[in-house]
Amino acid sequence: MAHLILASGSPRRKELLLQVGLDFSIHSPDIDESVLEHEQIEQYVQRLAESKAKVVLALYPQSTVIAADTSLFFANQIIGKPTSKQHAFEIWTLLSGQKHEVLTGVCVANAHQLLSVVVRTKVEFQQFSLNDMEEYWATGEPLGKAGAYAIQVMSDELLINVTPMECRVALIQNGTVNELFVERTVKRGLVGNIYKGKVVRVLPGMQAAFVDIGLSRTAFLHINDMIWPRNQPTPNVFELLQPGQILTVQVMKDMLGTKGARLSTDLSIPSRYLVLMPYGSHIGVSQRIESEEERDRLRSMIERIQSEHKLPGSVIVRTAAEGIEEASIAQDMAYLAKLWEFIQKKQKIIAVPSLIFEELPLPQRVIRDLANDDTATIYVDSREIHAKLQEFVCEFVPSMESRLQHYPGERPLFDLYNVEEDIQKALQTRVALKSGGYLMIDQTEAMTTIDVNTGSYVGGRTLEDTVFKTNMEATQVIARQLRLRNLGGIIIIDFIDMQEAVHREEVMNQFDKMLERDHAKTKITQVSELGLVEMTRKRTRESLEHLLCESCPTCQGRGFVKTAETVCYEIFREILRYTRAYESKSGFTVIGHPSVIDRLLTAEAPAVADLEHFINRVIKFQVENLYTQEQYDIILS
Repeated sequence: MAHLILASGSPRRKELLLQVGLDFSIHSPDIDESVLEHEQIEQYVQRLAESKAKVVLALYPQSTVIAADTSLFFANQIIGKPTSKQHAFEIWTLLSGQKHEVLTGVCVANAHQLLSVVVRTKVEFQQFSLNDMEEYWATGEPLGKAGAYAIQVMSDELLINVTPMECRVALIQNGTVNELFVERTVKRGLVGNIYKGKVVRVLPGMQAAFVDIGLSRTAFLHINDMIWPRNQPTPNVFELLQPGQILTVQVMKDMLGTKGARLSTDLSIPSRYLVLMPYGSHIGVSQRIESEEERDRLRSMIERIQSEHKLPGSVIVRTAAEGIEEASIAQDMAYLAKLWEFIQKKQKIIAVPSLIFEELPLPQRVIRDLANDDTATIYVDSREIHAKLQEFVCEFVPSMESRLQHYPGERPLFDLYNVEEDIQKALQTRVALKSGGYLMIDQTEAMTTIDVNTGSYVGGRTLEDTVFKTNMEATQVIARQLRLRNLGGIIIIDFIDMQEAVHREEVMNQFDKMLERDHAKTKITQVSELGLVEMTRKRTRESLEHLLCESCPTCQGRGFVKTAETVCYEIFREILRYTRAYESKSGFTVIGHPSVIDRLLTAEAPAVADLEHFINRVIKFQVENLYTQEQYDIILS
């Protein structure tokens, strides 16, 4: 039977195929969804379903493709996706208390035939008050949904993919990959680590110093990241630091490019519900906890528990603590008190420079920081890591114990959720919008620029309407791309010029709303006279592009190719896929660029040996000088 591909990003359609027990992969194509002139709704949904199937079939001609598209029909008109808050309210007002039809076009296609059908379903919409509309709009669910409502909304999922070489974590929200974390065994992140270091150079002109903490490059400590009374004038750096001085410091930002790690002397030690800042003197509550009653409850609770443990410093209550009982908060406080005591003792006896405290590995860290009530499932494809995580959640996050599951499937976990394809797309400069418009995202050393274009989209009634709808769609996609690509620092967004002030205001309001789910701190500083949106996003680790790619030697750094290391790991994953797909016991021959083959035979030789042992097959290598660094072939030998 030919391999089955679902040509849809719908989480509900994916879930239906999983429930049937079918083995499939996902490829969600980007097509123009605008309505043609005089097109009937049956023709519209059927055309979109067939178009999606044809696009995917052209890429995978040996496969069977299933595609679908859904639209609403009411009062002799097609009800599309909302382009703004006002548009959504207009749709809900129209549908409130009324019956309407939902039409779904389904297409199944292979190299020999294409079959499609349109199914009608009658839906009665409940009475929707203005307050109901406001509350539902605030969830963000209506965006991008036909009829401005979503019946296929799904809970968040965390996917943890583990190999001997690296660990990757994907955050799935409503069926879409929104964040990706990568940590390699030989290059773990440093953020959160606490070191005992020595000042090697003080820079009065920069009000900063370089500190040796035992890394390949000295780390950078700015006066704004040091502890000093904030109600006094900024002191001269020489008043706080001298060459040779011993310091306890924490890494705030990883080494990026040629820059060393950035440090702080104001330590911050997180747990599941709290953050301890030992040198502070206040109690804070996450701004995402909006209820004043709950904020007061947490403050009084922390004051009491902190006093009982005689724990000094500031305590910040994290969002995850909302609604949590006192016993769990007290357990967290006891853990922090014990950890702070350990850090104090260790910093007195170890040499300089040395690591005092190491942040948790990536799997434990994402569960601590990202898992919440919205998280339905945490899938782990490694039995060993799953066992370790079971111990971790049992002790620190017991509410997640029933949601942590081992994934034993034959198909790679990231393939099942289409994460690999999203990673490849996130490395491209151009990002397609469903309307036919597109974004151009360019990263430089100084900043990231994002340009919004209408492209082939001409669906608005006027030019202003077309521009407005494109910009509204772009706000959703930009917010997602910032998280997925982990873009940080200064970001300049060039939305398409709008003449109407109300349109400009609505685009910015929606962009603010889209940024609310971002775990990184974001700030829109201003809209320039030229209409450019200037914003910042806190950067603590490398962007996805910088992590997976390196400067291209052919174009002198004007573009990017994947690193030899990244290609090696792709080869390993491809060999595992072939092994599962074919029962032949033949070995494999890998043909690739000299730098890739050289790395496979040297730095990755232990990993190759482990892989050969795991699949019980021999792997051979052959250099092809004409191949690019990203190009390779794997053949049965």
